[in-house]
This record gives sequence, structure tokens and C-alpha cells, in this order.
Amino acid sequence: MRYLLSLSLIFLMSCSALKKNTKGDTADLKSTSWKLVSITGYELEATPKPVTLAFADSNKVNGNGGCNGYFGKFEVKGNELHFGAIISTKMACVPGMETETHFFKVVQETNAYEVKSNQLILKKNEEVLAVFSKVEK
Repeated sequence: MRYLLSLSLIFLMSCSALKKNTKGDTADLKSTSWKLVSITGYELEATPKPVTLAFADSNKVNGNGGCNGYFGKFEVKGNELHFGAIISTKMACVPGMETETHFFKVVQETNAYEVKSNQLILKKNEEVLAVFSKVEK
């Protein structure tokens, strides 16, 4: 009986350790879509389309900046998140360009992230840059 109890305890502890190690893995982001809720220190203006981030299984990201569609790559290591060069269309829209400019700046400054409930928080070190809500498919 003690042997079984010890084995159960070891199993539970190893599962707990595995869960901790996968926190912040790309599994948090792959195949997920997010809609911008806020950018720290900036009041969002109306945009023709919602500002979105969609993470693909192939470490590619795409979405809409509010005016223009975009795509690029991302890399995750632990709770670090880095975006590669973002390529977007170049259409102008008013209102919306200012929000899109702030959004693309946030993407380039991001070096960390956190997923809480249905929110994606993009950060620069510990500073919150932007908050997104999960888009259910």
C-alpha cells in the first residue's frame, strides 16, 4: 500500500513539474486568434476592421492592423515572445491609421507575453504594452 501511495505521489509531482515547464510554450499561442482590447497609454480610435493577431501552428502570425492586413513570423521561448519583420498592405484609412501605427509599434517592442484566462498580454520586460481578448472560433 505504501509503495502504491509513494508511486502515486511521484506521478502527481512529475505531472505538476511538466505543467510548469510547458507554461509559456508555443502551445499557448498556436492556432489562436486575438482581438485588441487596449494599448497602454493610448486611447484606441475607431478602425474600419478590428485589430487582430492570429497565431498559426507554423510560427506564422497574421491579422489586421485596423486598416491593413499583415503577416510575419513569431518565436516563443518560455514566456519570451518575439515577432519577426511584419509585412503589411499600405492602404490609408481615417480614422484608424494612428491606432494601427501604435499597434505595429507594440508588436515590434514585445519581448514577453502572458496568457490569463481569455486574455493575451503583450509586454516589454514587465511593462504591459497591450491586452487582447481571445476570439473563439
